[in-house]
Amino acid sequence: MDQSNEVRSVVEEAVAPANPLEGEFSGAFPISPLFAVKQSLPILFLIVVLLGLFFFGGPAFSTRVDNFQASLGVDQPVLYYSACGMLLLSVLYWLAYIARFRFGISQDVFYIKKGVFIQSSFDYPMRAIANIAIKRGFFDFFFMLSTLVIMTAHDESDDLASVRGLRCSSAEELHRLLRDVLVKK
Repeated sequence: MDQSNEVRSVVEEAVAPANPLEGEFSGAFPISPLFAVKQSLPILFLIVVLLGLFFFGGPAFSTRVDNFQASLGVDQPVLYYSACGMLLLSVLYWLAYIARFRFGISQDVFYIKKGVFIQSSFDYPMRAIANIAIKRGFFDFFFMLSTLVIMTAHDESDDLASVRGLRCSSAEELHRLLRDVLVKK
């Protein structure tokens, strides 16, 4: 009986991951759905400008719009519906991006998998990670979002090794966890 317990403990130690943080973080640190809204802001801005020109552009602009609509053979509501459809498609694209985005630690490698139509996978060895930073842009501040940036010795890593759209508290917690793992190495 003692031998079976001893064998079981040896097997459990062999199967247990060396790094207690090993695994996927995407579930524990989800990307906020507000990220999809933030990424769709340029299209929303374009739609607001176009609608403003349609309504407040004055008679000279209205004549040009009417001529443009006549040349296309469409009514004004079709243009509005098209603009709203573009905004909806943009939000849906970014929601799909969020759903397919994965990151975590596997066998002493920080990995990022992203993309909707074209999947990309990036592996960053933990020993090559030089720094971990949190960035917040102008619009990130308003949406309470952060970007966790993993920096290595390579110049291009700043663009590729980032987890965008994290809630501020999640980014700070993930930053702390990764920093603790790096300090132990």
